[in-house]
Amino acid sequence: MSSGAGAEMRKTLGTAVFGGMLGVTLFGIFLTPVFFFAIDWLGESRLFHAVWMRRLGGIALEVFAFRGVRRLSVLVVQSVRRLQVNGVARNGQKHSGIQGDKGNGKPADDRIKKSSEQK
Repeated sequence: MSSGAGAEMRKTLGTAVFGGMLGVTLFGIFLTPVFFFAIDWLGESRLFHAVWMRRLGGIALEVFAFRGVRRLSVLVVQSVRRLQVNGVARNGQKHSGIQGDKGNGKPADDRIKKSSEQK
């Protein structure tokens, strides 16, 4: 056993932590199946087979799963990709989508090659 400064507090804290771990384990082992069967039994009742309850459940699932946010993000990503494929820049001007393009539709590498060939 411990002794000294803070020994009493550490014993009490250790007892509380051990008791909490033991209690949560026992609740998890025994109450999880009870809750599962209770929810399963409620799901088979006539109340949850009603059309309005199924719609309410679908709406709740949409809200809690953030499906609306996911759909919106997919639409935003698709529209951005579509704009990139069509060659529209962020400022609304057309560009060729080739890195190094200065606005004349030709990549910078071609201009360098042509200028060296002319010399």
